[in-house]
Amino acid sequence: FVFVLLVASVDGHIVHWIESKASFGDEHSHHTYLNEQFWSYCNRFGPGLVIYWYGFVSELDCQRGRGILLRDGFPSDIVTLSRV
Repeated sequence: FVFVLLVASVDGHIVHWIESKASFGDEHSHHTYLNEQFWSYCNRFGPGLVIYWYGFVSELDCQRGRGILLRDGFPSDIVTLSRV
């Protein structure tokens, strides 16, 4: 896993952290990560991005409004606003 703190824009959303998972984002594992990691990151650092290297179930990308974006690769359109 890789965890990065930054301030950037992805798909028009500000993100403060990136979590990289070398796995497929299925419903069970994603909900486990949400409860054990991602919500804590949001509470501490603000909105963030999760990258599942082997893809994810598209319906799981439903938390953008609450601060968690999902991607299956590093975004080519990321705009770094500043370093933390």
